[in-house]
Formats: sequence, structure tokens, C-alpha cells
Amino acid sequence: KWVSDWYDKEATYEKIAQILSPLYERDRIIIGVAEGIQDVIKIKKSMVGIATVDKLQQIESYTLLTKDQGKTGDLSISDPLIYYLNNNKVPVIISNMPAEIRERVLKLGFDKKGLLIPLYTPEALEGFIIYDQRISQAAYNKHDLALFKTLSGLVKVFLDRMRPYERIKADYEKTEKKQVDAERNLARSERITSISTIIREYNHEIRHPLAIIKGETQEIIDENLDQTKQKEKLQLLIKHVNRMEDIINATSRLYTPREKQYVPLDLSAVLDAAFAAVDFKGVQVIKENIYPGLMTVGDFEDLKTVFINLFKNAVEAMPEGGRLTVTFSKAEYYGEPYIQLDIADTGVGIPSENYERIFEPFFSTNVTKGRGLGLSIVHRIVREHLGYVSVESRVGFGSTFTIKLTPAA
Repeated sequence: KWVSDWYDKEATYEKIAQILSPLYERDRIIIGVAEGIQDVIKIKKSMVGIATVDKLQQIESYTLLTKDQGKTGDLSISDPLIYYLNNNKVPVIISNMPAEIRERVLKLGFDKKGLLIPLYTPEALEGFIIYDQRISQAAYNKHDLALFKTLSGLVKVFLDRMRPYERIKADYEKTEKKQVDAERNLARSERITSISTIIREYNHEIRHPLAIIKGETQEIIDENLDQTKQKEKLQLLIKHVNRMEDIINATSRLYTPREKQYVPLDLSAVLDAAFAAVDFKGVQVIKENIYPGLMTVGDFEDLKTVFINLFKNAVEAMPEGGRLTVTFSKAEYYGEPYIQLDIADTGVGIPSENYERIFEPFFSTNVTKGRGLGLSIVHRIVREHLGYVSVESRVGFGSTFTIKLTPAA
């Protein structure tokens, strides 16, 4: 049977993208995609080869892993299989490989009807996946290979962003110096407003739909599709073009700030406008100690955007409904008086390791449905108002975002 009789291609793309979106380490990316595809397409077993690097980030070998046995061995960079993969960057059925390489793979315990997918970046072969035949024993065909080729292009997007992350992580681990809150906020603000950061992450987000568009367009060109299939694929292309347009429009908010009007504001009026702009769809909203006269100096539209984004974030973290509590209090921070607003939800929560990253452009926990830009915009606006934003969360219990703003004189 043709692959679409067994699974939905678009759903497969989206599932793999969701699995990979929060991952930045090479081993987790490769294992994540291997297990995701194996589950969707119902394949008997798989093995991954993952590049290991030295202190200079140079590949020195490839570790072989299976889900059941863990590490099963290593391949040197001079191994014939690695040499073959470095020169063959497309998925290939094992029976179609050169005899010497085919025997090498068969000795690892796979059937000749299986499949091998190289995973690479412009810098190197980062790893590979070996799949056995399907549980149904249906043979892989050219339609499967087209799908796997598109998926390998999609994985390449995520592997591409891994390299700079690994270098930053290695540098960070060498310096174990803790930074005070002000230094962290400054560094985060610099990342958010940095043109190089925006360009790098922007390129990553754009290349995801581009990889799908490229693969689907090539299949339209190569295959003699009937009118119905052509229409389905064209609709898919339009969907991903619209997604790129959405990313471009959302990104412009980060680097094209509008003219500000900093005037005395009653925060209760700003909150009322934000509440009116959000569909809380079954979420109970509780307002505690919110009353007229909570005065600060700021831009009405910008601060409304802050609260709209935080409210939407909370609603999306509670897909089954829940409780959103907004509380006002007076606080001191570094000896200075502040107006404090706590926005607490009873949603899925955020892992503590993501606290620092959630305010970066394009970072998403996959709970929210946006592009990972809302909290970046929140952070930027609050800092422009000489305020502070922070988060406390517990997975499975909910999150509290705290906004501190200077009171009007």
C-alpha cells in the first residue's frame, strides 16, 4: 500500500516538529526523531548512530544506540559505513546499498528491506537512523523515500541550531560564575534586541516550513498526480506559506517598535482593556485587590499588549479549563518601591530549566500555539518601562508571572 494509506503525512511532519522544537542537544534530537517516526509508521526496530565530539567540537566517533539495549558499540570516522554516509546524503533502502556497506548494516541485525537515513548539517554528518522493515512487512517504496527525504530536511533545520547551542553551553560550563538579577536581565535584553539573534532564530523558523514546501513541490514535479492529490498538496503549500507570513508579521514587533506615549496610567483600566480582548473559554478569572488608582507611568497600548500576551499564554496552558488569578500588591525591589501584579494559572507548568529561556525569541514549550514570540515581547516592553518580569512554576500545578512596574510619582 502507498504510505498515505497508513498515516497522514502532514500530521507526521507536525508531530516530528513538535518533538524536536524544545530540543537542542544532538543525542536528544536524533533519538527523538527516530522514536517519533518509528511510532507513527509502525516499524519493528531502529538503531541510531550519534556523533561524539572532542573538546574542540570535532567529531571523533559515532555511538550506536538502541531503545532496548542502550549503547551497543561505536563506529570510527574511518568506518566504511561512515564514509558511505558522508557521500550519500539521502535516505536509502538497505538492499540498494553497495554490497560491502549492505553487509556491514546487516551484521548490525537489520533486514535488507530496512532503511537508512543520514542526518547532517553543512558542517558534518551528525548521525544516522537505521530502521528495520515495518511491522506489517510492507516494503518501503519511492513515496516513503520522498517522505523520509523531506523529514531529513526538517531534522537538518533543528540540527543546524544545535551547533551554536553546544558551543555556548560548553563556554558556559567553563565559567560557573553566578550572575545577579540585574546582570541576567541585561544579558536577556541584549539577546532579545540583538539583530544577530533575531536573524539566526528567524532563519530557523522560516526553514522549517521551507523544508516541507521543498519536499512537497518536488513530489508534485516528479510524480504524475491526479487532480485531487495535486489540490491537496497545493493546499498544504499555501498553509506553510501562510505560516511564514505569520512568522514575518510577528517578528516585526520585536525590531520595529512604534512611537511611545509615556503618560500617567491607571493600571486597572489597562487590565480591563486586556481582559476584554481575550477569550478565556471556560477559564475562571479571579481579580484580587484590583481597584482604580493603581497609577504608573507608561504606554497604554504596550502595557495592554503585555497583559494580553500573559493572559493568552495562561489560557493556552489550561486546555481543559482552570483558574487564572490576577493580584495587585505593593513591593520593594533593590530598595525601590514597585507596583506588583501576579498573574497565576493552574496550567501544565514550566520546567525550571526553561525559566531563563522562555523570554527568548522563538522559544516555545509547545504548550502555547504561537511562534514563541509573546513572552519576548512581554519582556521587552516591561524592561522599556524600567520594570521587571519573572516566573515561578511547578510542572503539573501551574505558573505565576510577576510584573513589577514603577509607581507614578
